[in-house]
Amino acid sequence: MILRISLPLVVASFLLLAGCSGDEGTKEQSAIDKQNERTAKAAVEAIKTPIDKARVVADQQVDHNRTLKEQTTDR
Repeated sequence: MILRISLPLVVASFLLLAGCSGDEGTKEQSAIDKQNERTAKAAVEAIKTPIDKARVVADQQVDHNRTLKEQTTDR
């Protein structure tokens, strides 16, 4: 009885693991996929650059405000 149940489970698990060998990742990208990747990276950079610059300016403003506050409380 145990052999009857375990044998199909062993065969099924073997087929499942053999089917997921990882061959799908070796496929080379097409020219369209490569261009889409480049365009996506350029779009991300176009969005990130102004945001990063705005963060730098905001940090500078906070530092400036802190300096002014320290100068006024020292008097």
